[in-house]
Amino acid sequence: MLNFNLALNKLSFGHVSICILRELWQRQEKICLLPIHNQIDVSSFKIEPEFAQYIQTELRNGKTRWSRKNPTLKCWHINGSEESVGQEQVAFVWHELDALTPAEVNILSNQKHILVANSFTKSVFEQYG
Repeated sequence: MLNFNLALNKLSFGHVSICILRELWQRQEKICLLPIHNQIDVSSFKIEPEFAQYIQTELRNGKTRWSRKNPTLKCWHINGSEESVGQEQVAFVWHELDALTPAEVNILSNQKHILVANSFTKSVFEQYG
């Protein structure tokens, strides 16, 4: 079982989260869906009734399936990724600057793995170890 700590909002993180959830739905995966900040607004997305039902079911069952021992994917800002729902967290973050603060370096160094969307971010992160 995997924890998915995702943003379910109308912004870019919400779009990525919906894409991840759609793939999981198509694979018929049972997950622990734990929305960030418990704020849910997916009104800007075209969601089929069956997919909406999957989201509702996984939200309803998320906390009953949740365990800190489950590997976790968190799709969120670097700042905020220090808050985790699992012991081993993979952070999928965006970063558009050419530098990291000491706090950001510390937060990133406490993730099991870090996923990034582009080679620029990867090179910046690599510069900071």
